[in-house]
Amino acid sequence: MKIQYVVTDVRRYGVEPAWCTTSFDLEFYRELTGKACAEISFAVS
Repeated sequence: MKIQYVVTDVRRYGVEPAWCTTSFDLEFYRELTGKACAEISFAVS
């Protein structure tokens, strides 16, 4: 899977192309990772 863009500010719908980003929205990606882990743990259980 290729990353096309990075979310820089989820509240303002801010995104930047992956090849020239300078920052990212840590809380957004933390929540997204938590959701992915929950789905994986459900499937493995």
